[in-house]
Amino acid sequence: MLNEVRIIAGKWRGRKIQFPTVAGLRPTPNRIRETLFNWLAPYIHDARCLDLFTGSGALGFESLSRGAAYVLCLEKDREAYQMLRINAERLNADAMEIKEKDALVWLTTPPPQASKMPTPFDIIFVDPPYALNALSKCFAFLESQAWFTINTLIYFESDVPIELLALPDTWEILKKKKAGNVYYYLTQKTRGSA
Repeated sequence: MLNEVRIIAGKWRGRKIQFPTVAGLRPTPNRIRETLFNWLAPYIHDARCLDLFTGSGALGFESLSRGAAYVLCLEKDREAYQMLRINAERLNADAMEIKEKDALVWLTTPPPQASKMPTPFDIIFVDPPYALNALSKCFAFLESQAWFTINTLIYFESDVPIELLALPDTWEILKKKKAGNVYYYLTQKTRGSA
């Protein structure tokens, strides 16, 4: 049984993407996605994006729909990964690169030197399944590698407030909101590591 989520705006506005029922996979709800992309509106055009726990692909497809130049999607679940590829083919999403990878493992390796992957990224989406308790780990891994640079925007969702997470002191919270039990934040790396 497949689930569906609708792209809100841009060139694919109204198009549906499908995703399987997978433990921990919860697409960013429409209301939160709308707020997020209002926040990102000044930055999304031609942006290079990284979607670490892609799941349904809602954030990645929405980014491309609204004018991002490139999105790299990482998804370790085989069924979700295969569905992402099907959706990308249906939408002719040539600027989306999809890898069947565990984001937590992938983040511990340095960016490849010879690759079409455009690093550092301009926008990074970090929305792991809550049960993984992976946010603080992701932040530390991102900070220790060259995946991003000063001014990179990092979006994340959590089921706990920011005070319970280890946000690097080189990041600044630009926007924050809560919807139901979801806390969501847009942050930015504002200076180099100490």
